Amino acid sequence: MSDVQDDTTEDDSDASFGAEVGKWIGIGLPAGIVAMVAAAWLMGDDMTFGEAFATGILPGVLFGVFAGGFIGTVRGMRNMH
Repeated sequence: MSDVQDDTTEDDSDASFGAEVGKWIGIGLPAGIVAMVAAAWLMGDDMTFGEAFATGILPGVLFGVFAGGFIGTVRGMRNMH
């Protein structure tokens, strides 16, 4: 029985890392959507808000998830020693 190892610290570290990435994706997703829709609306000539939303939703989702995941990975790696 002496060869049984306790891996709870590694599991806690993985869960903490995943939670950090998920938290920042949750922050980045709405921020990216708002930023891209607002940018499309402000830069579009005679563009309605609906057209701006349709134009900015996909890049907003992609940018928000990428940026949030990247920041979450950096923050999660910083907490791992």
